[in-house]
Amino acid sequence: MSRLLKHLMTISLASLLIVTSASCATVSSSKSSLKSISVSPTDVHIYANYGKQLNVFAVYADRIFSPLPARALVLFIANDITGGEKDKSPEEVKKLFLYVVKIFRKSHPGVPVFWIAITPTESRWKAWPRISEANDLIRETCENRSNLYFIRTDYAFLNEKGEPRAELFRPDKLHLNTEGYKVWTEIIKKELSRVLNK
Repeated sequence: MSRLLKHLMTISLASLLIVTSASCATVSSSKSSLKSISVSPTDVHIYANYGKQLNVFAVYADRIFSPLPARALVLFIANDITGGEKDKSPEEVKKLFLYVVKIFRKSHPGVPVFWIAITPTESRWKAWPRISEANDLIRETCENRSNLYFIRTDYAFLNEKGEPRAELFRPDKLHLNTEGYKVWTEIIKKELSRVLNK
């Protein structure tokens, strides 16, 4: 199980459906690794889809969403723009996000949806302008629609020169290290608590 997935587990509050490209396995709420979460074990559903993109996830979204109760949907899918030839455009990423939200709303009307911003990384730095644009398009969309929330994280991972903070990443310069995940987790936890604990 990836470090990212373990940290996502620690921020779950209650009845969250978490979708991430962090691990190759679907993690059920009965796993022993979830025992440290201070919520009922049946309340947390994590769908992890390693290395996948929004369009791949969208194909299965209805089957994933419809049977599960959820207090909120938390999305972190970061592989649509990587600097490769098959990258999607920022506009395509936004449209796919809205499509996933539309599918989710069929079975969960009015339930909050959170999009965790794609993190700036040195390994994908050449693609950062387009990644940042995709983040901005989704942020603007969330700001203008009800029950959509954008969790900004880039400010915490860029130094005073506007470059990725190397001390928060593993040697591959893509994945966060333990300290990086602590920073990331606190940002997300704060925003989820702000919205869901009103």
